[in-house]
Amino acid sequence: MNQGKLFYLMGASGAGKDSLINYARHKLNDPAHFKFVRRRITRPTDPNDNNNDDYLSPAEFRRQQIDGNFALSWERHGIFYGITNEINVWIKTGSHVVINGSRHHYPTARTTYPNLYAIWITADPAILEQRLQKRGRETPDKIKERMASATSFTLPHPDSDRKSSIIENNGSLVDAGELFLKILLQKAVTHPNNKHDGNILKPISYR
Repeated sequence: MNQGKLFYLMGASGAGKDSLINYARHKLNDPAHFKFVRRRITRPTDPNDNNNDDYLSPAEFRRQQIDGNFALSWERHGIFYGITNEINVWIKTGSHVVINGSRHHYPTARTTYPNLYAIWITADPAILEQRLQKRGRETPDKIKERMASATSFTLPHPDSDRKSSIIENNGSLVDAGELFLKILLQKAVTHPNNKHDGNILKPISYR
């Protein structure tokens, strides 16, 4: 059986990664082929947040890390993030896995998963800052720190990296979400193990 792809989303805080993941999850109706992964993180989660994270205390996170329960793990801004080993089973058995990853951890992830496809989510700095302020999760100093991090990355040129795509998420969620879905389906279709019959999506209109 051919392996599935790992779709690795990256982008600055406020770029809208969780919103796009939720959009795609609600549109797709093929859980056998697409798995949307919840991260384990050491920041307490708010049930009202539209994120895809589950809280672990720092001690429990470290214990699971030592026990080898994470396929990928990293630290940013004093918060630890982990992706559990279940993704290896899904990929091995042909499912496509979608995760909210880290730009800093990307080189390691790409080495670990040669079949990784990167999706960069971008937004204008003014929009990023507005979104960070609106969600009210960070202090003003933390927002400044995240904004500095957001402008420190140079995106790959599309012609130089055939295993990545860029989505500009400056407008409506629907516009960016439809593009995200299109990328997922196109890259899944090119996979030799793909068996989709065209009925994987609920009715939507592509632009």
